[in-house]
Amino acid sequence: MQKQTFQEAEEATEKLQRAKLSSCQLPMYFVGWSGWQRVREQYQRKHPSSSQSGFNDWALKQGAVPLPALTVC
Repeated sequence: MQKQTFQEAEEATEKLQRAKLSSCQLPMYFVGWSGWQRVREQYQRKHPSSSQSGFNDWALKQGAVPLPALTVC
């Protein structure tokens, strides 16, 4: 986690502890990642010339909304 996602040692340690203590922790990360990928693919189909940063900017402008609420226009 420290090398690939640039997290501090303390943060990585806490995430590992949560993963070891809770059987639902890691599957929920996967569910969130899968949902994000799905929204990103929808965006890229409607905006084929857009860059990754263009998608990120669009998604962040939507605010703190659940993934199903992110509708691609």
